Amino acid sequence: MVVDAVSDNIHPSTSASRGMIVNTGQFPGVDEAQQDFSYVLPSTPTSSHSPSKDYVYPVQRFFTLSDPHSGLEMLSATPSFDLCKGSGLSTEQQTIISGSQITQIYNCRVIRGHALDFDEVWFQNGRIINPALLYGLRGPDVRIDAQGLIVAPGLVDVQLNGAFGYDFSFNLDDIDEYFDEAFYGLICDGIHVHSNAVKIAYNSHPAGAVLVTDAMGAMGLPDGQYKLGNMTVDVGPLADMKDNTRAAVIQGTSTLAGSIITLIECVRKFKEFTQCSLVEAIEAATLHPAQMLGIEHRKGTLEYGADADIIFLTDDLQVERVFVRGELATPETVGN
Repeated sequence: MVVDAVSDNIHPSTSASRGMIVNTGQFPGVDEAQQDFSYVLPSTPTSSHSPSKDYVYPVQRFFTLSDPHSGLEMLSATPSFDLCKGSGLSTEQQTIISGSQITQIYNCRVIRGHALDFDEVWFQNGRIINPALLYGLRGPDVRIDAQGLIVAPGLVDVQLNGAFGYDFSFNLDDIDEYFDEAFYGLICDGIHVHSNAVKIAYNSHPAGAVLVTDAMGAMGLPDGQYKLGNMTVDVGPLADMKDNTRAAVIQGTSTLAGSIITLIECVRKFKEFTQCSLVEAIEAATLHPAQMLGIEHRKGTLEYGADADIIFLTDDLQVERVFVRGELATPETVGN
């Protein structure tokens, strides 16, 4: 049995080696392993923050978990760390190393820095952490194999009508000064805004695009009649749409009563209408709305210190998994 752990391996062993988790007892099998393990630090410092001598931290009860909701295999351990004062570790390192469960998402492509690259995402206590601070000090307690999927920040849906922050209606001279800082909302369902208009807006100011749903309560529900305040709303295919596009209209009329599109559907249509990159499409529903709200240090990003709001996506932008503040969203947890 060999299982990848960080950049090293976990395997039965009787002696400590550099950067390895070693078994201090018998190892009957991963699922049954209940023995104690020890993580041995490198004796040679690997960075300015590394201690100058070996420390051994026990890791107890290392075993495999199978998540019934995701089908993902996860390695889990219950760590027990005893930090030594005067070890040369920064305050941030000591806080992370002596803290609670650390989760590592690996075998994935991560959206960071306006790019999609093979990388990993580590989080603890509901926020993204920098694994470089842990090298040689502590490994992950839970490892999630993303099986090659795209890992992106959680989507941010805001209500935004028109351009945010500036009114150019009466003084067009201000456009040049403030245009680059403006954001504009697009209900990208192919009904509220024509696909050509979406493309024109994107080509004019890509960094200002903010995808919104303006969705009513019938979002995600089958065709039928629903209530919007005191109004009855019909949900179903529009008669004049060739592709059977569904919409919500006031009963007996063709007047739109909000949308029923999900935000990830907006992302897919935005990419289709504009022919933008996958990263640009996702950022229009993550980073851009967060920037507009001034919360880009916490939301819409997977940078270190941000909230661990994470989604797993396929290449055709289908959602596979959702984590909210580091917790896997399941039918049981979403309702709580």
